[in-house]
Amino acid sequence: MRYPHQSQIMPRCIMWIHILLAFSLLVTKLPLSCSTGTSPLIKHYAPSDHPRKNVPRRNHKAREMRRAEQFSTEINSDFSEPVPSQSSSDASLPISSPTSPRSQICSDGFSLIRIFLTPDDFEEEMRWMLSNSRGAIIYGFDYSPITAAEDYGWESCVPEDDCYSFTIEDDWGDGICCSHGEGSYSLWYDDVKVASGGDFEFSESRFFGANCPTFSPSASSRPSSKLPRLQPLVSEHAEIIEKERDTLIKLFESTRGEEWLVNTGWIKEDENHCKWEGVSCKNGFVNKLTLEAKGLDGSIPTDVGMLSNLRYLYLAENKIHGSIPTEIGMMESLEILELNLNAIDGTVPTEVGRIERLNYLSFSDNTLHGNIPTEVGMISNLGVFSLSANNLHGTVPTEIGMIKNLKHLHISENNLHGTLPTEIGMMKSLEIIFLQENTFHGTIPTEIGMLGNLIHLLLHDNSLSGTIPTEIGMMENLNTLHISRNSINGTIPTKIGMMEHFAAFILSRNSINGTIPTEIGMIKSLKFFFLDHNFINGIIPTEIGLIESLHFLFLSDNFLNSTIPTEVGLLSKLNGFQIFSNNIYGTIPTEIGRLQDLEQALNLSSSFLTGTVPTELGMLTKIDTLDLSSNSLTSVLPTHLVNMSSLEYLNVSNNKFVSFPLEEEWNNILETCDMSHNQIEQEIPKELLGFSSLKVLIISNNSFIGTLPDSLGSLARMQRLHLDNNLLSGTIPDTILALATLSELNLSNNRQETRCFHDIECTKLAAEYQQGHTVCCNDICSDIVDTDGISTFCLLLGLRGAIPAGFGNMLTLELLDLSSNYFAGNIPPEIDRLSRLEVLNLTNNVLTGSIPPALGALASASVLLKGNDQIRGKHG
Repeated sequence: MRYPHQSQIMPRCIMWIHILLAFSLLVTKLPLSCSTGTSPLIKHYAPSDHPRKNVPRRNHKAREMRRAEQFSTEINSDFSEPVPSQSSSDASLPISSPTSPRSQICSDGFSLIRIFLTPDDFEEEMRWMLSNSRGAIIYGFDYSPITAAEDYGWESCVPEDDCYSFTIEDDWGDGICCSHGEGSYSLWYDDVKVASGGDFEFSESRFFGANCPTFSPSASSRPSSKLPRLQPLVSEHAEIIEKERDTLIKLFESTRGEEWLVNTGWIKEDENHCKWEGVSCKNGFVNKLTLEAKGLDGSIPTDVGMLSNLRYLYLAENKIHGSIPTEIGMMESLEILELNLNAIDGTVPTEVGRIERLNYLSFSDNTLHGNIPTEVGMISNLGVFSLSANNLHGTVPTEIGMIKNLKHLHISENNLHGTLPTEIGMMKSLEIIFLQENTFHGTIPTEIGMLGNLIHLLLHDNSLSGTIPTEIGMMENLNTLHISRNSINGTIPTKIGMMEHFAAFILSRNSINGTIPTEIGMIKSLKFFFLDHNFINGIIPTEIGLIESLHFLFLSDNFLNSTIPTEVGLLSKLNGFQIFSNNIYGTIPTEIGRLQDLEQALNLSSSFLTGTVPTELGMLTKIDTLDLSSNSLTSVLPTHLVNMSSLEYLNVSNNKFVSFPLEEEWNNILETCDMSHNQIEQEIPKELLGFSSLKVLIISNNSFIGTLPDSLGSLARMQRLHLDNNLLSGTIPDTILALATLSELNLSNNRQETRCFHDIECTKLAAEYQQGHTVCCNDICSDIVDTDGISTFCLLLGLRGAIPAGFGNMLTLELLDLSSNYFAGNIPPEIDRLSRLEVLNLTNNVLTGSIPPALGALASASVLLKGNDQIRGKHG
C-alpha cells in the first residue's frame, strides 16, 4: 500500500466541498473582506413574470446523438477546484441584479467579477466557464441544476493583474436566445460591463482584465471537436492540453515505452490521452500519472514541467536514470512526487522549493549526490520528505525546521555529517525521524524532547556521543528509540518509566554504563529491550518480570554481576533471550521452561553458570538456538533436550558434561551440534538416529573411545566433521568417503600411549605373533608395537591403517587433518584432485614411500608432512 493515500484524504475532501459549493445551493462561506455574515453561495432568483414558452421539447435521443457527433472526447464532469487565494474571498455571493450594489468589497490588488445569467427553455444544453491566464478554471457551470427562464447571479474577487476568459456554450447551436426563450447573460468587471448577449450559435468567448491579448470577442458557428466538455473554447486551453499530450509522448519515448510492462492505449492517435494506462485527467488536464513498477527505462524529459496541472506523479520502482530535471519546479499543482527505487543520479534540484503545494516527496533508493538544498524549507505543506538510501553528503540544513507540517523525515543511509540541528525541535508535527546510517556526530539535541507527536526515532549507525537526554521522557507518544552503534555514554535516564507507549528501546553497541534502572518495569508496552555490548554493571532487576509484553531481552556482552532472576519466567511472550558474556553465576532457573513462546535464541554462554541443565529446558519446543557454551555446567545432558523439536543449533562446548544423548532420536532438523571441550567418555553409537539434517558435528577434545562407526556415512549433509583430540582407534571406514558435501574432516590427535596386554586378554597367543602384526585385545584392535614372545602384547592405540585413495573423490574438501595418528603406507596420489584443498596435515604419522609429485598440483594448499621419518622427498 502506498503511504500517500492517507495524505490524499484532505485534497479529496476539498474537491467534494467545492463541488457541493457549486451544485448543492446549500453551502455557505464567509468572505474575508465582507462586513456581513454568511450568505448562500448561489441564489435561486424568483421566476420571471412571463410564462414558459409552450414549445415542444426536442427528442432527447436525437439530441444525444447530435452531441455524440459534436464531441469526440468524454471526460469527468466534475469542475476544477477554485484557485486558492489568501487575500480575497473566492466565494460567489448573491446579487439581485446588474445594477444592485456590490455584496462584497475586494481587498487591495483584487477586482470584482460579476456574472448574470438567464437560460432559455433548454437549460440542459447550456454551460459556461471562467478561467485565468494559466488555464486554471475559476468557476463554471455545466447543465442542471439551474432552471429554464429563471435568473441567476455569481460574483467573486480575483487578482487584478491577471487576464481572464469567459466562455459560454450551447450544445444545440442556437445560443440561449431567442428561438426557444429569451435567455441572456452579462459579465461585469469592477462595475464595467465587458460582455453581454445570448444570441450566438455554439459558443461565445471574451477576454478581459490586465495584460490580455488584443482579441476581439469570438464566436463559434460550429461545435467543438477537439476540446473535451467543460473546457472553454479558447485557444490557450487547447494549446495546454496539446502540450500535455506531447509531454506524455516524450516521456513514453524517453523511457522505452514500447517495452513497458503495461502501456495500454499509449500514443495511439485516435485515443484520448486521458484514457492511456496510468493517466488520469480532470476537466481535460492531466492531474495524475501512475506509472510505478511499469518497467520505465530511461530519463525523465525536461518537458515534464509542462504538466502544470499535475497533482500526483508516481514513477517509483522503475529503471529511470539520469538527473531530475529542474523544470520540475514548474509543476505548481504537484502534491505527491514519487521517484523512489530507481537509478536516478545528479543532485536534488533546488527548484523543488517552488512547489508550494507539495505534500509528499520521495527520492529514496537512488544514487543522488550533493547536498540537501536549503530551499526545501520553503515547502511549507510538505508532510513526507524521503531521501534515504542515496549518496548525499553535507549537513542537514537548519531551514528544515521551517517545515512545520512535516510528519515523516527520512534521510537515512547517506553520507551526511555534522551535528543534528536543534531546529528539529521546532517541527512539532513530526512523527517519524529516520537519520540512521550516516556519519552524524555530536550529541542528541535536548530540543528533541519537544516533539510530543514523535513515534519513531532512528539514529543508529552514526558517530553520536554524549548522553541520552533526560528530555526523552517528555515524548509521551514515542514508540521506538533506536540509537545502537554510536558512542553514547552515561546512564539510562530513569524517566523512561514515564513513556507508556514505548515499545522498542534499542541501545546496543554504545558505551552506556551504570545499572539497569528498576523503572524499566513500569514500561508495560515494551517489546524490544536491546542493551547488549555496553558497559552495564550491577544486577538484572527483578522488576524486569513485570514487562509482560516483552518479546526480546538482549543483555549480552556487559559487566552484569548477577544471577538469572526467577522472575524471567513471567515473561510469557519472550521470543529471544540473550545474556551471554557477563558475570552471570548460579544455576539456570527451572522457571525458564515456562517461556513457551521463546522461538529464536536462548543464549546463556560465556558466563559462570554451574549445576546441571534443568530438564524443563526440553519444554522450549519453539527455540531454534540453544547456546550454553563456556560455563561450568556439569553432569549429563538431559535426554529431554530431544523434545526441542525446532532446534537447529546446539552448542554445549567448554563445560564439564560427562555424557551426551547421541543415541537418542533427535528432531531431524538439527544442523549444528558442538559438544567439544567436555569430559564425555562414550562411544560414537553405531546408529545416529535423528541426525540426518546435521551439517556440523564437533565433538573434539573429549574422551570418545572405540572405532569410527559406519553410521558416520549416514550424515549425508555433513560439511564439518571434527573428531579430533579423542581416544578413537581403528581405521577410516569407507562410508566416510561417501560424504559428498564434506568440506572439513579433522581426525587429528587420536594417538594414545602404547598399552600392553596379557595374551589371555587377546585373541592370539604371544608366541604365535610378531611385531607389526595386528591383534585384538579387550576389543581394541591394533598393530603390535612390541611383544616378549611369551605372554605380552604392547599395542599402538589410535587411528591407523592406510590413507584411503577415495579421498581423491571428495572434491569439496578444504581441510583434511589426519595428523598425530598411526597412518601408514604411501600418500595416495589421488589427493591431487582436491582443487579446493587449503590444508593437508599428515604430520606425525608413520607414512612411508615417496612424496607423490602430484602434490605439487595443490598450489594453494598448505601441505604438512613433518614427523614421518620414513618418507622420502622434500615437502613442508
